[in-house]
Amino acid sequence: MKNIELKIDQQLNQMISELKSLSYETLKDLVSSSEKINIDGREFEFLSWSEPAVDKGGYIAILVETSLKHLLFSSRPRKGFVINSAGNIRDLSEDETWEYD
Repeated sequence: MKNIELKIDQQLNQMISELKSLSYETLKDLVSSSEKINIDGREFEFLSWSEPAVDKGGYIAILVETSLKHLLFSSRPRKGFVINSAGNIRDLSEDETWEYD
């Protein structure tokens, strides 16, 4: 993993950790928010949102992503988790995060 990718991954982890500290009620009302963050002199827009979890009754999915432009392509690093009203949390695998837009 390149240095910038590592720093983006660390930022995603930090944002997920902060979101996990919020209540279910607060998170279910998280429609969409963005935050611009400077990493190594480049500005990245990190988006976070919630939506009903796929095939998980009563759970909501919380996701954070950004866009990373490479020379010939771009990627969208993304992390997420699901939470229910009792506060039970489970991290989503990378593949699971792509079930959401």
